[in-house]
Amino acid sequence: MLVEAATVGFLTLRQCDIWHCPVCGHEVVIGVAARELFGHWEGDIVAEIKRREARGQRVVLCWLNQREKELFLAIGKAAEEKARVGL
Repeated sequence: MLVEAATVGFLTLRQCDIWHCPVCGHEVVIGVAARELFGHWEGDIVAEIKRREARGQRVVLCWLNQREKELFLAIGKAAEEKARVGL
């Protein structure tokens, strides 16, 4: 399952095809379903991801770009720090 992610969070869950190189071990997403399995507008997407992981589905995070990923992680880290100090 591919999770499309952006600065604002996780957007959609889609089926995907992954190619695995038997020589070097690298993996590449080579195909993504046109229709989503679940969208953030349908409810708690994080809970849906966890449900699917619990059923044994593999989850691959796919960010729009490196900047989006870094910004999302920085926002999450700042929120964790605020929660830690009670803000």
